[in-house]
Amino acid sequence: MFKVLTTFSLVIVAGCSSSSKGSGTDTTKVASTSKQAASAEITERAADSIQVVGVPAAVGDVGTHGEDLYDVAKASNWTKAGAIMDSLDKAATALTTGERTQLTGVLDTLRKAVASHDRQGAIETANQVTFIAAHLT
Repeated sequence: MFKVLTTFSLVIVAGCSSSSKGSGTDTTKVASTSKQAASAEITERAADSIQVVGVPAAVGDVGTHGEDLYDVAKASNWTKAGAIMDSLDKAATALTTGERTQLTGVLDTLRKAVASHDRQGAIETANQVTFIAAHLT
């Protein structure tokens, strides 16, 4: 039964796509828009699932700041990296003692990498912060 339904769906999709070519619709543009809409929906669902699971805000903030710091360090934007590092330190203070101990050494290393504009060190260490935050969730 499943194979029949799958085949039937494919026939309908193929039929729609061939008729849209004849009507002058740009199927590439339609596919791109659909892909963007699907991506936005997945992002929204991921955010909802985090809220449902009950990930503490501090853990989510640490992960987000780790990702942001990775991006700005990769771009060598050290002014912004310093600001994000301050936000990351603030978010880390809201963690429980057990969670904070997992990050302490990594944050010290990251702070030094940002202060010395060590691009590779900052990228690698920011990635570790994100990894630890993911484990904490």
